[in-house]
Amino acid sequence: MTTWIAAQAGAGASVWGVDSSEEQLAVAADNAKTAGLHNLFFPLAPLREAQSAIAASAGQISQGLQVELRQLFLFEGGAELRQARMQMFTEQEREHIRQELVSAAAGDARIVGAAHLGSAALGRQDQWSDIDLALCLAADADFNEVLVDWTQRMYRDHAAVTNYDVRRGTILYRVFLLNSTLQVDLSFWQATEFRAIGPKFSLIFGVAGDAIPAPQPDPMDVIGMAWLYALHVRSSIARGRRLQAEHMLSGMRDNVLALACKRHGVAAVQGRGLDDLPEELQAQAAGCLPHSLEPAELKRAFRATTDILLDEIRYADATLAAKLTAPLNIVVGCLDIECGC
Repeated sequence: MTTWIAAQAGAGASVWGVDSSEEQLAVAADNAKTAGLHNLFFPLAPLREAQSAIAASAGQISQGLQVELRQLFLFEGGAELRQARMQMFTEQEREHIRQELVSAAAGDARIVGAAHLGSAALGRQDQWSDIDLALCLAADADFNEVLVDWTQRMYRDHAAVTNYDVRRGTILYRVFLLNSTLQVDLSFWQATEFRAIGPKFSLIFGVAGDAIPAPQPDPMDVIGMAWLYALHVRSSIARGRRLQAEHMLSGMRDNVLALACKRHGVAAVQGRGLDDLPEELQAQAAGCLPHSLEPAELKRAFRATTDILLDEIRYADATLAAKLTAPLNIVVGCLDIECGC
């Protein structure tokens, strides 16, 4: 079968008819690069053959060109663009990018250590997993210079479309979204801070400090946020502000279920441990979700959430639970009068 590859450069275009073998595909891609062309496309008809060829030739084609090759299009007669189809990254493509990034880090004198974070650190990746790399900077490295260079690398070589920064103390996590929808997290660490924080840390090279446990939310903080949200759930329902009520109820529920996760020894942040809770508690949690924005349904979900909150407070601090039981029951119960529910 002949696979058409078209490389576009502005208004001009060149089209080759090549076999979908690894060598022919690599030659066509290299010809396009030499000619200064970009935006390489496959037709939709031989889609599976094209995908296989791209994956098989991962070591022969630069990653930037591979990303362009993943933009799959239908051509009529090998010339007319008819239909576009974006292709999500594959596990093989993700691991190829990971290897390229690790190799680049090892070759960068300003980087003296690297580690896998997240699911890769535990060997639990699946097809939806992202890339999460920790990079340890040398003591004399210019932090901003390293950050700029590695950001340029992601846009130049890996088709990043945007990025977002998250800071945790001195650690900067720069999160990239690639054109293929792959998420790549690159975190930049000072040598004095480079260490495992929790179990999801696997050293690739360099030296890491002694591991420390991941920070856990203070139960009293979580309880405080939960009852504070509860007050705003009440006022929002009473005022007929249904969307705001659901928003506040979601915040309350998040904190209530964080308490449950902490009690059962599963991840208590970002909902990561919710599906690891006992089935009975999962069923109770599902009952906290409102099925509509009708006042009666919001109130039902509010009552269910409050009941679980009081149970979790009793496990955390029986004395505090005794103090909060009556006020929280009033908060929910008064809506029978206020809303006529």
